[in-house]
Amino acid sequence: MAQTWNVWIESSLIEKIFGYGFSNWGYYSNLWELSWSNYRFDQALTRRDNAEIYVFLFEMGLASIILFMVDLFFIGKKSKKPILPIFISSIYISSFFYPIFNFLFYLIPMMVVRHEILKKNQ
Repeated sequence: MAQTWNVWIESSLIEKIFGYGFSNWGYYSNLWELSWSNYRFDQALTRRDNAEIYVFLFEMGLASIILFMVDLFFIGKKSKKPILPIFISSIYISSFFYPIFNFLFYLIPMMVVRHEILKKNQ
């Protein structure tokens, strides 16, 4: 985490805002030796190490975190049932910590709940 954070701190403003690109972790992990689980630094370029906050920030930048917050604010204002935005926010928070390819199937119930919140005749 410290190595990834140091790379991010030394990055340009554009890279801090927009990140290094989704699913580019394998490439940069090999290049800058960012992951202990990649001890030979020759992992497949498509390999996801994890989805912890620092990897999320590295790949997607501050803009994606701001978009999540704006979306949560928008969903919270639209919903008449407080439990639904809480569900959406728990999915967002868990996405920071849970390996992304194991996490994708949780997006289906999240989209169903988003539909319930945003449908016109709520």
